[in-house]
Amino acid sequence: MDYRLNFLKQYLVGHKTELDNEDQVLKKCCELAYSDMLTVGRFFLDKREGLRNKVIETFLIELKKCNYSYSHGLIDKLTELFGNKKIEKHFAKTREKGGKEKSFEYDDYVTTFGLCQKFVNMCFKYFYVFVDNLPTINFSFGKCDCPIDSVILKKLRISKSYTWSKLNKKEYEDIQILIQEKQDKDSKYKQLQHIGRLAFDFINWVNY
Repeated sequence: MDYRLNFLKQYLVGHKTELDNEDQVLKKCCELAYSDMLTVGRFFLDKREGLRNKVIETFLIELKKCNYSYSHGLIDKLTELFGNKKIEKHFAKTREKGGKEKSFEYDDYVTTFGLCQKFVNMCFKYFYVFVDNLPTINFSFGKCDCPIDSVILKKLRISKSYTWSKLNKKEYEDIQILIQEKQDKDSKYKQLQHIGRLAFDFINWVNY
């Protein structure tokens, strides 16, 4: 038993989560992925607990229907659940200038597809971390995509052209094609070829 690894896993999901309880671990992985999505999504999404639970419940139902295999359909299903393709938010702030408060507003937005790809892809990333603790679930990672965030976009050197939370489906697919091309040209990804484009994330997201 690797006690160091078990410690890190337990720390990640919290001490109350039983590492050998598949239902608890699956749900916790989804909660972690949802939190990752909220790094930006918290400014746009309804923050009520009910929304998070609904997203996770829907995802786990669809995941089981897919026999725990990665599918773009999972992203599409959650995009439908969120509704609008583009969510706008108006921010209002005040600044003190010359002893007076100054109000101003600016517009920003996210796409539901951009948020949902982050959630689904991060779920599978966490599932892969905990796969040894989920022995009765036969996950299929071969068709996984790479989670798109600012770190990965920077590694691809296209960070100024795209924002992960604003991606539409076409932009997302173009990025995944670029990632696949890079993986095909570099032998270092072969050791993780069984997890598809998740390999790009595991190898490039960490600062070596």
